[in-house]
Amino acid sequence: KETVLPDQVPMTRQSLPTEPLRVGFVLCPEFPLMSLAGFVEALRHAADRGDHSRKRMCCWTIMTAHGRSETASCGLSVSPDRELDGPLEFDQIVVIGPLLRQFDAIAPSIYGILEKARAEKIPIAWLCTGSFVLAEAGLLEGMTACLHPYHALDFSSRFPNIPYVTDQHFIVGEGIATVPGGTSVLNYAAHVIERHLGTARTSKVMHQMSLPGSSWDIFGARQTRQKAASSNDARLKKAVSLMERTMEAGGTVPDIAKAIGISERQLDRLFRQHFDTTPKRYWLEMRLDYCRWLT
Repeated sequence: KETVLPDQVPMTRQSLPTEPLRVGFVLCPEFPLMSLAGFVEALRHAADRGDHSRKRMCCWTIMTAHGRSETASCGLSVSPDRELDGPLEFDQIVVIGPLLRQFDAIAPSIYGILEKARAEKIPIAWLCTGSFVLAEAGLLEGMTACLHPYHALDFSSRFPNIPYVTDQHFIVGEGIATVPGGTSVLNYAAHVIERHLGTARTSKVMHQMSLPGSSWDIFGARQTRQKAASSNDARLKKAVSLMERTMEAGGTVPDIAKAIGISERQLDRLFRQHFDTTPKRYWLEMRLDYCRWLT
């Protein structure tokens, strides 16, 4: 459901950057915590091999207009890494919008960051009610906003001349992205990660975060595992689960068959019936996927 400009096609492995993906987050008053946590979690999974969570391939900085803690809409406070002013040495800036009752409390410096980012050609994404902030600044003229259905009526009342959609994960245009919030944040985060770090990093994120309906995949392995999960055959589900848990343990197909209480021939028939491949080939492709995630 994404709208992507021609210059935003995924990078090939040969053109991957040598520097980590740098993302700067700007928190508005009473921002939705899920938008921040979801995006940062996606970056965390992409940033390192396995579950070590080191900032190797991604790094992120949290900023507020005043340099002090900002309280999320749920009441939890988040401490920033620094104040908003200063150099914007980022590959992507993400502004997380406020509750609408805080709309008039947005600091001028948050509006100013847009102009600064545009001058420095840094892509900037506005999450949740961020579209309201953009529209108020007059920067959605000639563009379409991507909104959560919950905010559609408020938006059309405030900005009757600006078109919007409510059935997409995000819209990107002219260096600006609008994202409705919720799980759409994960899809946009995956888009950013794929552009900068490639498909393998993105596939790892989608797998680790169990995001359904992902269009990021390596050789269809994710779809086949989803197919196994939706199967009514408990033996097939258990076999795939055991393969995932023992990828690095040096197990064999006979070991899997024995563990689920069927013969190797029966296991072979199951995989041919459901996946049109052998258990050995299926497990090999799963291991290759895992190796790509570790690169």
